[in-house]
Amino acid sequence: MKFQIRSTILSAMIWLVASGTAAAQTSSDDEATQLAIEAGRLNAMMDQVALLLGVANGEEIAPSTHEDAFSELSDAVRSYNRLGPVACAQIVVPEGICPGSYAPGWLARPPITAKDLRHDIDDAATHLEPFWRMVCAAKDNANHKTCQLE
Repeated sequence: MKFQIRSTILSAMIWLVASGTAAAQTSSDDEATQLAIEAGRLNAMMDQVALLLGVANGEEIAPSTHEDAFSELSDAVRSYNRLGPVACAQIVVPEGICPGSYAPGWLARPPITAKDLRHDIDDAATHLEPFWRMVCAAKDNANHKTCQLE
């Protein structure tokens, strides 16, 4: 009887540890997916800007890891730096607001953790999203057929 109780307790403890590990892995997978989506979203915004400005923008890549998400984010920043002068030349962006080159320090190094990648995405979004909104407001049609993300 004592052995059976110990065996049951041990089995329960193993199940709890395994469940916690699986939950932590699921949480980590969910976070990685969310980061990849947000990095891809910023790149999609720059693709839309390129389309509206009549400029070719690189091929699409579906990110699947932190490294891929960082690559997607880096591509979005490079597109932003290339498209900013075009938008200003086409007088799409109000005078005096033309974006300068955006070269954050994190662009030189891939993120080590999901927290690092979250910081990088948030930082880039503060530059790219307002630019995207200005170009979309000036160049997209009334139904916003080009500038849709959802």
